[in-house]
Amino acid sequence: MIRVGVAGLGTALVVALAVAVYTSVHATRALTGPLRRTAWTLGRLTAGDHAARVEVTGPEEIRAVARSVNVLADESDRLRAVEEERHRLSTAARETGIRIRDRLEVDYVLDAACDGIGEVLHADYVFLLLAENGGSEFPVVRVWSAERGLLPDEERRRIPTLPADVVRDHYRRGTAWLVTDLPEYVSDTRRMPGAPGSFGTTGMPAENRAAAAALGLNSAVIIPIGVGEEPIGAVSVARTSADRPWRPVEVEIAESMAGGVGRALHTALLYEKESGLVDKLRALDKAKSDFLSTVSHELRTPLTSIVGYIELLKDEDTGPLSPSQLRMLDVVDRNANRLRALIEDLLTLSRIESGVFTSQKAPVDLRRLVASAVDAIKPAAEAASVTLEMRCPEQSLVLQADGEQLDRVLMNLLSNAVKFTRGGGKVSVRAGARDGEAVLSVSDTGIGIPAAEQEKLFQRFFRASNATEMAIPGTGLGLTIVHTIVANHGGRTEVSSEEGRGTTITAWLPLTGTDGGAGSA
Repeated sequence: MIRVGVAGLGTALVVALAVAVYTSVHATRALTGPLRRTAWTLGRLTAGDHAARVEVTGPEEIRAVARSVNVLADESDRLRAVEEERHRLSTAARETGIRIRDRLEVDYVLDAACDGIGEVLHADYVFLLLAENGGSEFPVVRVWSAERGLLPDEERRRIPTLPADVVRDHYRRGTAWLVTDLPEYVSDTRRMPGAPGSFGTTGMPAENRAAAAALGLNSAVIIPIGVGEEPIGAVSVARTSADRPWRPVEVEIAESMAGGVGRALHTALLYEKESGLVDKLRALDKAKSDFLSTVSHELRTPLTSIVGYIELLKDEDTGPLSPSQLRMLDVVDRNANRLRALIEDLLTLSRIESGVFTSQKAPVDLRRLVASAVDAIKPAAEAASVTLEMRCPEQSLVLQADGEQLDRVLMNLLSNAVKFTRGGGKVSVRAGARDGEAVLSVSDTGIGIPAAEQEKLFQRFFRASNATEMAIPGTGLGLTIVHTIVANHGGRTEVSSEEGRGTTITAWLPLTGTDGGAGSA
């Protein structure tokens, strides 16, 4: 009996052990199978298979893990879709920005901005407002419709202005405002102080409510634009369907595009203003040139008569003159010639500025021109007790040039040198050839030019400060004309000067055979 009992107990233990093993194996398989499938799904997601999802099976703990993995995968899909949309919108916005900046015209910027913003953001309407009357009002200057494009001016003028204080308030805070349910919003006339997206402390004005209702607007984003402390306008994008609310990524891109439009408009407005000022300055400059030309021509006629009568008075056929009378006539003659030179300078400047200054070129010997100019300036040098020195080569220096204009260059340089040199000083004129060019220089031991002012020497009407302080007469036109004539002959002009020690003006001119022949500026 005992043996039978022991045998039965052993059998029961074996059966119990077998059941326990079977249960353990079954439970293990119930856990490892779902876990293995979860691990496999995670691997697929990591490898880029974004459609992979875990089958929700097994014990509740495993099912909870599977559901969490799937939720994370769905959220990853959502974030990825948002990022892809942001990238698409950013790319389209960048291309629109490039197109907007293509031309510096206010109308072009406004038109391109409306088209670009509307198309990129899939808006039903785009409104552009631009400050007027010093920024006290913000009228609508462009309205774009997805169905009709830019609306005609008569329809656009029916859209009311936006309250300026609202635009300024949001601009200074750097915020846009979003209205998601315009029908309800526009019907609410209660005071809404400080409410998000509010139009100030009195709600939306009645005319704005009526315009929004007439267009059937459902939601809108309004963004102030500008550069600096004050806004120059605002951009508003609107939709008519409640099924297409503005998403955060779209609001973000709208703000970015509006900022680019603000900068482009600011630049275009500055360019437009600058262009207007340039046009006015050009008109004034032309009027001045026309006046100088007219007055110079009118002065030359009576001056020619004066000089002619001086010559007649000096002629012995009109009767003898006393020495004092002859000296007075010499003074009149000298000043008449100075006035004639000034008139010729003004006429030359007028021709230069009008673009009709030309050079009639022919073979000219520079040596003869220098000798003639030195003879002409010698009396003035002697009267000023200034020594005049000339150095020229023995061989000819033939240029293809306008002889009268080169004579004008020499006379202007020599007269300036004598005028700015004190008694006992020296003026030297040299002519020579170097590297296929004629080199003409006029040096003096006069008052010189301050170093800081030398770069302005060839500007019209410029006079050195020391010459002005010493009340030495002059117009500041001589060297401008010299520089222009030399440049007109294909040459160049340089200055070397030291205040108190003198000045050297050097001109390089092409010799015959190196120039292209006769021509004109």
